[in-house]
Amino acid sequence: MYFPYLYSRQAELNAVSDVSSNFGSPQRIFPLIEPVEPAAKLISTLTDLKSKAKAAYVIVNPHQGKLSKSAVATAWQSDFAAMLADSAVVYPTFKETAATTLKDIASFVAAYPGRKIGIVLATSKLAPGDLAKALSGSDYTVFFLATASSANYLAALGPARTVDVSDNFRSEARNKDYSGEEWLGNNHTSWSAAGRRGFSDFTMLPGTYKDGGGPVGAIAIHLTYALGSDLWIQHFISTTDEQTDPQATKFKEVLGDIQRQRAVTPSRFELSPGLSSYETQRASGNYTNLSGNKRQQVSHHIHTVAKHLGL
Repeated sequence: MYFPYLYSRQAELNAVSDVSSNFGSPQRIFPLIEPVEPAAKLISTLTDLKSKAKAAYVIVNPHQGKLSKSAVATAWQSDFAAMLADSAVVYPTFKETAATTLKDIASFVAAYPGRKIGIVLATSKLAPGDLAKALSGSDYTVFFLATASSANYLAALGPARTVDVSDNFRSEARNKDYSGEEWLGNNHTSWSAAGRRGFSDFTMLPGTYKDGGGPVGAIAIHLTYALGSDLWIQHFISTTDEQTDPQATKFKEVLGDIQRQRAVTPSRFELSPGLSSYETQRASGNYTNLSGNKRQQVSHHIHTVAKHLGL
């Protein structure tokens, strides 16, 4: 199974809706969503998932982005309460923080009896045996960020209950510094032989959460593709790269580059909703904004992985 780790920004949630029809039946792709914004858009996305009989893991103790402010986080808890109670669509997930204790884990497990739950570990400070005891009797999946060592926990938890969240996207400070093609990972092929529950990544985004910025210089489009048993990513970057330059000019350049690459390697990229949107924009000259650009890249990545899984 595949668990794309996403933050609840509009672009990423829209991407989930774009590709939810590719999640499989029975479901094999489950978004793992960390809220960072007020709840309204997340509720809308989950309502759409429910209409398609799909579910998602949702972190229920969010503390990043706008939810780092206690008043906003309190409002989120209130607004999300009704959706959280719906076991058909929300699998409650607890994310470890620096202050997390085993008592916190036990309290979380007790709050959701009989439900599928998730734990996101950011460190290896909790003793494996103690964590296994706290989770005993629950239907759990433990997700390991790169800062935690899953190897320490496999014996106690069982590999079939664990998922590594890969963070292989190499982030640059400036879009103009990306170039060419890069290896993105192969845990989408190695997890099954290792007896793991599935695999996870941050799609084609950096794993560390960062609030959105202002104007960009160059426009970047990062397109994932499968090559043998590996995932790769190709960076398409506009040559026009000043913040004051017209955004339409930048999109025209980068979408033209994608068209030329597809002519040379027509089978490289899956025809995802994101890639189809880019082609429509190129042909019409009506371009998206930066949020839409991220949406299309995320949806293309998830669609590509889905196709690699045979969905």
